[in-house]
Amino acid sequence: MLHSSPNLGYVKNMFTNTKLKKIVNVYQKQYVNSVGQGIGDFLRGSIYLTYLCDLLGLEFDVDFSNHPLSKFFVCSEQDTNTNTNTNTNTIVDYNNIYSYSCFFFKFEEEVNTIRQFVSMLNSYENEVLHIFCNYNLMFNADDTSFGIIQRARHIICPKIEPKDFVFTLLDNKLRSIGLERNKYAVIHVRCGDHLLNLNKSYDNCYNVTIKHTNDIINFVGKFCNPNKNYVLLGDNNFVKTAVSQKYPNLKMFRSQITHLGEDTTNNDYAILDTLVDFLIIRFSRHVLSFSAYGHGSGFSKYCSSLYDVPFQQMFLQPRF
Repeated sequence: MLHSSPNLGYVKNMFTNTKLKKIVNVYQKQYVNSVGQGIGDFLRGSIYLTYLCDLLGLEFDVDFSNHPLSKFFVCSEQDTNTNTNTNTNTIVDYNNIYSYSCFFFKFEEEVNTIRQFVSMLNSYENEVLHIFCNYNLMFNADDTSFGIIQRARHIICPKIEPKDFVFTLLDNKLRSIGLERNKYAVIHVRCGDHLLNLNKSYDNCYNVTIKHTNDIINFVGKFCNPNKNYVLLGDNNFVKTAVSQKYPNLKMFRSQITHLGEDTTNNDYAILDTLVDFLIIRFSRHVLSFSAYGHGSGFSKYCSSLYDVPFQQMFLQPRF
């Protein structure tokens, strides 16, 4: 259940560390205690830390430099290859970064986790802490009256600005289906990690059935407007093809689908396809997101939040 306002004031007096000055959320493929997670998980945690650091009087930043995604960002041109964080002038040990991962569903879960997290912060001996965090705010961070999403945009968006050639790829893709930026909506179908096309055929992906695909087709049909142009994005090419064949105003691209966190087989082409999907959402007029997960899709949700794109979330659990 969401709160009507930020609800972390109880930790402000708990924080007693006078040495710690800054927290940096690091996106990479592997952490000491877990594998990497999706970009949506990272962005969610970064928005959370934006607020928490502001509350505790700490600086906050994000670091993509140890993830292959970074080679496509403008900020990577300013980085050295010496594992040095240029914003803090400190050497970063990317082999010794811990993941703090938790998705809150109840206020009590948030209270217990954040108390433990602040206790960890109190014991830290250096000025800059590099971690991974995917915590979720239990209130609407998009509410501009709180000022959180504005601060998060200021910190995060410059770090994920793609290089010019990526925008060229985006425009060429859109042009190939007769569209251009800001003149379409997006339908994003998140079938689930077990349906990712990671060198597997559709039929042997955990007994996924045509029945579930038909459920998705019917569900999408209830929400999409036949008089509008949509770009159909998703994590399964079979499903995208089946849905687009049913609704001619839904345009799609076959792509190399990957998970930017967990997938160990992704390559530059798959990463670029994912980044272009992210930009398609960024430059859309609004997003309809259909997810198999109760918490929705962080990929489309937090892209929409950061770039102020109207967003609507629907849920459709698979029926096997």
